[in-house]
Amino acid sequence: MLNKLGIIFIVIIAISFLINCSESKLENNGMNINVENPELIDSYKLYFPEPSGICFTFNNDAFWSISDETETIYKISYKGEILDSIILQEKDLEGITAVDENTLAVVCELERKVAIIDLSGNVIRENIIETNDIFNSGLEGITYVPSDSVFFVLNEKDPGLLIKLDKELNLLETKELNFAKDYSSIFYSEFDSSLWILSDESLQVFKCDIEGNVKSAYRVEVPQQEGFVLDTDNHIFYVVSDSAEKIYIYKYK
Repeated sequence: MLNKLGIIFIVIIAISFLINCSESKLENNGMNINVENPELIDSYKLYFPEPSGICFTFNNDAFWSISDETETIYKISYKGEILDSIILQEKDLEGITAVDENTLAVVCELERKVAIIDLSGNVIRENIIETNDIFNSGLEGITYVPSDSVFFVLNEKDPGLLIKLDKELNLLETKELNFAKDYSSIFYSEFDSSLWILSDESLQVFKCDIEGNVKSAYRVEVPQQEGFVLDTDNHIFYVVSDSAEKIYIYKYK
């Protein structure tokens, strides 16, 4: 009897393991990738409403973050204190990236627009990127690759897209993404020329090659994830929550 019970117990454990594996593969579109669990080491309050995109300043001494409610860019410390602000005329701001010490680039979801601005909020250049006409499923994240002078922009979903633009914001190429439920932020790492793509609905951040092919993933249990930046020197990354109005700090291997 004990042997039979032992066998039944082993079978139940094995079935549960297979179900969990199947769910993980289903969530990641059937890909056999390693999903790690980073350590949450801290979090800080952000003192402005509906924080969305985030990026390092050009000198890496602070962050730029953006609010789609106040239509303002905020310069904030690593602990979330507001250091400066730039008021914009653009609407529905979602993503932000630093181009150089004098210019930033932002994306506007509803207008499907990418704009390059100076630190006074003046628009230097802009372009409409046609993706879809679905409300609240437009452009989300943006990152800049200084070595190639190109931008990568995300379309959130329906379809999820990785869009490559030159420095003048001309369209170079578009790739459809299908490894997550949506795509909310993107970060380029100069350390290994990788793209890190955040998914709010999948609760994960995906490390990809420069072509957008997934290499690994990290589970991130943060509500309404809108912004992501990576610090490779210290093996930490930062995730911005819109609804919680906080920035979460994770240690990864």
